Amino acid sequence: MARVGENLTKTDFVNVALSKLGSDRVQMADYESDNTEIKEIVKLYFESAGEEILNVTDWNFAKFTEKIATTGSSSSKPYNRVADIAGSGRGTTYDAYRVIEVQPQFGDDYATFNSQKASSKINWIEVKDKIYADLNPDGATATTNLIVTYITNPIQELDGASYPNGSEFFFFDSLFLKCWYTNLASKLAVPLTGSKDLEKAIKDELINICIPEAKRVNAVEGSQIVGIGADFNEIGSINNYKNFGKV
Repeated sequence: MARVGENLTKTDFVNVALSKLGSDRVQMADYESDNTEIKEIVKLYFESAGEEILNVTDWNFAKFTEKIATTGSSSSKPYNRVADIAGSGRGTTYDAYRVIEVQPQFGDDYATFNSQKASSKINWIEVKDKIYADLNPDGATATTNLIVTYITNPIQELDGASYPNGSEFFFFDSLFLKCWYTNLASKLAVPLTGSKDLEKAIKDELINICIPEAKRVNAVEGSQIVGIGADFNEIGSINNYKNFGKV
Protein backbone atom coordinates (compact mmCIF):
# COMPACT_ATOMS: atom_id res chain seq x y z
CA MET A 1 0.00 0.00 0.00
CA ALA A 2 1.43 3.35 -1.04
CA ARG A 3 0.78 6.21 1.35
CA VAL A 4 0.23 9.75 0.17
CA GLY A 5 2.35 11.34 2.88
CA GLU A 6 2.54 11.61 6.62
CA ASN A 7 1.36 15.22 6.90
CA LEU A 8 -1.75 15.35 4.69
CA THR A 9 -4.52 17.34 6.37
CA LYS A 10 -8.21 17.67 5.60
CA THR A 11 -7.48 21.17 4.27
CA ASP A 12 -4.89 19.77 1.84
CA PHE A 13 -7.28 17.03 0.72
CA VAL A 14 -10.21 19.37 0.06
CA ASN A 15 -7.96 21.84 -1.77
CA VAL A 16 -6.81 19.08 -4.13
CA ALA A 17 -10.46 18.38 -4.95
CA LEU A 18 -11.18 22.11 -5.41
CA SER A 19 -8.12 22.51 -7.66
CA LYS A 20 -9.64 20.04 -10.13
CA LEU A 21 -12.40 22.59 -10.76
CA GLY A 22 -9.92 24.99 -12.38
CA SER A 23 -6.93 27.15 -11.52
CA ASP A 24 -9.15 30.12 -10.64
CA ARG A 25 -11.18 28.16 -8.08
CA VAL A 26 -11.02 29.21 -4.45
CA GLN A 27 -8.83 27.34 -1.97
CA MET A 28 -9.37 26.99 1.77
CA ALA A 29 -6.88 28.38 4.27
CA ASP A 30 -8.12 26.05 7.01
CA TYR A 31 -10.94 23.53 6.66
CA GLU A 32 -11.85 23.42 10.35
CA SER A 33 -12.22 27.20 10.83
CA ASP A 34 -13.65 28.03 7.40
CA ASN A 35 -17.25 29.27 7.68
CA THR A 36 -17.96 30.09 4.04
CA GLU A 37 -20.71 28.68 1.82
CA ILE A 38 -18.08 26.61 0.01
CA LYS A 39 -17.25 24.78 3.25
CA GLU A 40 -20.96 23.94 3.74
CA ILE A 41 -21.19 22.56 0.20
CA VAL A 42 -18.03 20.49 0.65
CA LYS A 43 -19.40 19.06 3.92
CA LEU A 44 -22.53 17.87 2.11
CA TYR A 45 -20.51 15.59 -0.14
CA PHE A 46 -17.29 14.89 1.78
CA GLU A 47 -18.17 11.58 3.50
CA SER A 48 -20.59 10.24 0.89
CA ALA A 49 -18.02 10.73 -1.88
CA GLY A 50 -15.53 8.64 0.10
CA GLU A 51 -18.03 5.93 1.04
CA GLU A 52 -19.00 5.48 -2.61
CA ILE A 53 -15.33 4.75 -3.36
CA LEU A 54 -15.09 2.44 -0.33
CA ASN A 55 -17.73 0.26 -2.00
CA VAL A 56 -15.90 0.08 -5.33
CA THR A 57 -13.67 -2.83 -4.29
CA ASP A 58 -12.35 -4.70 -1.24
CA TRP A 59 -9.65 -2.17 -0.37
CA ASN A 60 -6.65 -3.83 1.27
CA PHE A 61 -5.87 -0.87 3.53
CA ALA A 62 -9.34 -1.15 5.10
CA LYS A 63 -9.51 -4.96 5.16
CA PHE A 64 -9.15 -6.87 8.42
CA THR A 65 -9.42 -10.52 9.46
CA GLU A 66 -10.36 -11.04 13.07
CA LYS A 67 -11.43 -13.81 15.43
CA ILE A 68 -14.81 -12.87 16.90
CA ALA A 69 -16.59 -14.81 19.65
CA THR A 70 -20.20 -15.89 19.21
CA THR A 71 -23.10 -16.57 21.55
CA GLY A 72 -25.97 -19.03 21.22
CA SER A 73 -28.88 -18.00 18.99
CA SER A 74 -31.68 -20.55 19.22
CA SER A 75 -34.24 -18.05 17.94
CA SER A 76 -32.56 -17.42 14.59
CA LYS A 77 -32.81 -20.83 12.87
CA PRO A 78 -31.11 -22.14 10.77
CA TYR A 79 -28.35 -20.07 12.38
CA ASN A 80 -27.26 -21.34 15.80
CA ARG A 81 -24.67 -18.69 16.71
CA VAL A 82 -24.54 -14.89 16.59
CA ALA A 83 -21.52 -12.55 16.63
CA ASP A 84 -21.52 -8.83 17.36
CA ILE A 85 -19.30 -7.08 14.79
CA ALA A 86 -19.76 -3.52 16.06
CA GLY A 87 -16.49 -2.19 17.45
CA SER A 88 -14.33 -4.61 15.48
CA GLY A 89 -10.98 -3.71 13.95
CA ARG A 90 -7.95 -1.59 14.85
CA GLY A 91 -8.29 -1.95 18.58
CA THR A 92 -12.10 -1.60 18.53
CA THR A 93 -11.86 1.88 16.96
CA TYR A 94 -13.71 0.99 13.76
CA ASP A 95 -16.83 -1.05 13.12
CA ALA A 96 -17.12 -3.70 10.44
CA TYR A 97 -18.55 -1.70 7.54
CA ARG A 98 -18.95 -4.56 5.06
CA VAL A 99 -18.33 -8.26 5.72
CA ILE A 100 -16.47 -10.15 2.97
CA GLU A 101 -16.03 -13.68 4.31
CA VAL A 102 -16.98 -15.70 7.39
CA GLN A 103 -15.38 -19.00 8.43
CA PRO A 104 -15.55 -21.11 11.60
CA GLN A 105 -12.36 -21.28 13.65
CA PHE A 106 -10.72 -24.70 13.61
CA GLY A 107 -7.82 -24.97 16.04
CA ASP A 108 -5.77 -22.18 17.57
CA ASP A 109 -3.17 -21.74 14.84
CA TYR A 110 -3.27 -20.57 11.25
CA ALA A 111 -2.04 -23.86 9.75
CA THR A 112 -4.88 -25.82 11.33
CA PHE A 113 -7.45 -23.24 10.29
CA ASN A 114 -6.11 -23.01 6.74
CA SER A 115 -6.15 -26.79 6.26
CA GLN A 116 -9.83 -26.93 7.25
CA LYS A 117 -10.98 -23.77 5.51
CA ALA A 118 -11.64 -25.13 2.02
CA SER A 119 -13.96 -27.85 3.27
CA SER A 120 -15.74 -25.86 5.97
CA LYS A 121 -18.01 -23.39 4.18
CA ILE A 122 -20.81 -22.30 6.47
CA ASN A 123 -24.13 -20.56 6.06
CA TRP A 124 -24.17 -17.03 7.43
CA ILE A 125 -26.00 -13.75 7.09
CA GLU A 126 -25.15 -10.20 8.13
CA VAL A 127 -27.93 -8.17 9.74
CA LYS A 128 -27.03 -4.67 10.89
CA ASP A 129 -24.12 -5.07 13.34
CA LYS A 130 -24.43 -8.84 13.78
CA ILE A 131 -23.47 -12.03 11.95
CA TYR A 132 -25.76 -15.03 12.27
CA ALA A 133 -24.04 -18.32 11.39
CA ASP A 134 -24.49 -22.08 11.38
CA LEU A 135 -21.39 -23.34 13.16
CA ASN A 136 -21.97 -27.00 12.40
CA PRO A 137 -21.26 -27.24 8.67
CA ASP A 138 -21.74 -30.81 7.39
CA GLY A 139 -21.52 -32.13 10.91
CA ALA A 140 -18.03 -30.67 11.44
CA THR A 141 -16.98 -29.64 14.93
CA ALA A 142 -15.69 -26.11 15.28
CA THR A 143 -15.11 -23.76 18.15
CA THR A 144 -17.67 -21.06 18.89
CA ASN A 145 -15.46 -18.42 17.28
CA LEU A 146 -15.75 -16.99 13.79
CA ILE A 147 -12.88 -15.86 11.56
CA VAL A 148 -14.35 -12.77 9.90
CA THR A 149 -12.82 -10.78 7.05
CA TYR A 150 -14.37 -7.36 6.64
CA ILE A 151 -13.94 -3.80 5.42
CA THR A 152 -13.90 -0.98 7.95
CA ASN A 153 -15.04 2.59 7.32
CA PRO A 154 -12.19 4.83 8.52
CA ILE A 155 -13.87 7.84 6.89
CA GLN A 156 -16.30 8.01 9.79
CA GLU A 157 -13.42 8.21 12.25
CA LEU A 158 -11.55 11.17 10.74
CA ASP A 159 -12.82 13.60 13.36
CA GLY A 160 -11.37 13.20 16.82
CA ALA A 161 -9.24 10.13 16.10
CA SER A 162 -5.54 9.92 16.94
CA TYR A 163 -3.22 9.17 14.02
CA PRO A 164 0.56 8.78 13.63
CA ASN A 165 2.34 12.10 13.09
CA GLY A 166 -0.98 13.91 13.46
CA SER A 167 -2.03 13.08 9.89
CA GLU A 168 -5.72 12.30 9.55
CA PHE A 169 -5.12 10.38 6.32
CA PHE A 170 -2.07 8.40 7.47
CA PHE A 171 -3.71 4.97 7.07
CA PHE A 172 -5.36 5.62 3.70
CA ASP A 173 -4.13 4.13 0.42
CA SER A 174 -2.99 6.88 -1.96
CA LEU A 175 -5.02 5.45 -4.87
CA PHE A 176 -8.12 5.39 -2.68
CA LEU A 177 -7.55 9.06 -1.83
CA LYS A 178 -7.11 9.89 -5.52
CA CYS A 179 -10.46 8.25 -6.33
CA TRP A 180 -12.07 9.95 -3.34
CA TYR A 181 -10.97 13.53 -4.10
CA THR A 182 -11.79 13.05 -7.80
CA ASN A 183 -15.27 11.83 -6.89
CA LEU A 184 -15.65 14.76 -4.48
CA ALA A 185 -14.58 17.18 -7.22
CA SER A 186 -17.20 15.75 -9.60
CA LYS A 187 -19.91 16.37 -7.00
CA LEU A 188 -18.70 19.94 -6.39
CA ALA A 189 -18.48 20.87 -10.07
CA VAL A 190 -22.10 21.92 -10.64
CA PRO A 191 -22.77 23.54 -7.23
CA LEU A 192 -19.57 25.62 -7.39
CA THR A 193 -19.14 26.28 -11.13
CA GLY A 194 -22.50 25.53 -12.71
CA SER A 195 -20.73 23.47 -15.38
CA LYS A 196 -22.20 20.06 -16.25
CA ASP A 197 -19.46 19.60 -18.84
CA LEU A 198 -16.84 19.90 -16.09
CA GLU A 199 -18.79 17.44 -13.94
CA LYS A 200 -18.86 14.94 -16.82
CA ALA A 201 -15.15 15.38 -17.55
CA ILE A 202 -14.17 14.70 -13.93
CA LYS A 203 -16.53 11.71 -13.73
CA ASP A 204 -14.99 10.31 -16.91
CA GLU A 205 -11.55 10.63 -15.32
CA LEU A 206 -12.80 8.83 -12.20
CA ILE A 207 -14.53 5.97 -14.05
CA ASN A 208 -12.05 5.43 -16.87
CA ILE A 209 -8.70 6.19 -15.19
CA CYS A 210 -8.72 6.44 -11.39
CA ILE A 211 -10.92 3.47 -10.45
CA PRO A 212 -9.46 0.95 -12.96
CA GLU A 213 -5.92 1.90 -11.88
CA ALA A 214 -6.79 1.48 -8.20
CA LYS A 215 -8.53 -1.85 -8.79
CA ARG A 216 -5.55 -3.26 -10.67
CA VAL A 217 -3.10 -2.37 -7.92
CA ASN A 218 -5.44 -3.41 -5.12
CA ALA A 219 -6.03 -6.81 -6.74
CA VAL A 220 -2.36 -7.79 -6.54
CA GLU A 221 -1.13 -5.66 -3.64
CA GLY A 222 0.55 -7.76 -1.00
CA SER A 223 0.26 -11.01 -2.98
CA GLN A 224 3.21 -13.37 -2.87
CA ILE A 225 4.08 -14.55 -6.37
CA VAL A 226 6.31 -17.62 -6.63
CA GLY A 227 7.67 -19.18 -9.82
CA ILE A 228 6.18 -16.58 -12.11
CA GLY A 229 8.02 -17.87 -15.18
CA ALA A 230 11.32 -17.49 -17.01
CA ASP A 231 10.31 -14.62 -19.25
CA PHE A 232 9.21 -12.36 -16.39
CA ASN A 233 11.17 -10.60 -13.69
CA GLU A 234 10.98 -12.35 -10.33
CA ILE A 235 8.63 -10.68 -7.90
CA GLY A 236 8.80 -11.12 -4.17
CA SER A 237 5.86 -9.00 -3.10
CA ILE A 238 3.66 -6.55 -4.94
CA ASN A 239 3.91 -4.33 -1.87
CA ASN A 240 7.46 -3.59 -3.00
CA TYR A 241 6.07 -2.28 -6.31
CA LYS A 242 8.62 -4.12 -8.46
CA ASN A 243 7.91 -4.26 -12.17
CA PHE A 244 6.72 -7.41 -13.82
CA GLY A 245 7.57 -6.43 -17.34
CA LYS A 246 9.30 -8.90 -19.61
CA VAL A 247 13.05 -9.27 -19.29
